[in-house]
Amino acid sequence: MSEHEQPGEGLSVPRATSYAPDVPAASDTPLEAVRGRLRDRRAKAADGLQLDLPVPRLEPPIYVRYRPVSNREIKEVNARYAKSKDKDREVLVNASLLARACLGIFEEVEGELVSPLDGGPDFPKFDEAMAAELGSNSTVATEVVRALFLTDGDIISQATQVAQWSGYADEQIEREGN
Repeated sequence: MSEHEQPGEGLSVPRATSYAPDVPAASDTPLEAVRGRLRDRRAKAADGLQLDLPVPRLEPPIYVRYRPVSNREIKEVNARYAKSKDKDREVLVNASLLARACLGIFEEVEGELVSPLDGGPDFPKFDEAMAAELGSNSTVATEVVRALFLTDGDIISQATQVAQWSGYADEQIEREGN
């Protein structure tokens, strides 16, 4: 008889496996305490959901910190540009996603993360201050993204990285984009 078989049975039934030996049995812990622990663990994990990516081709590097993008945001951006006749439609969609997901733009100086505008602790976004620093005539976020990145391909590539990190597979990104 294998370890998976019960006495007198010929069927293989896997035994229960404990994956969290340090967690007390349910009978030892009130249900609300368990829910609270899970809630706290989830909140802690959610707080840490950010992705720092360097702007390609800039030396010394400038980084953009992103949060995950939601399915709703991807659909909204695609719907906004769906009927656009602009030849740069694809770039605008991707620049819009980057602008929405941006938590801040920073650089590292002597081991400290600082604003590329003034060396301070407050990171700018794709806003008026960043537009002015880049010499952009436009303060529209998608245009500020385009002013920071050197090529349209870099914008598309970085938006794809953010979408994939957010949990979207290439096939879903393509499907949502059409």
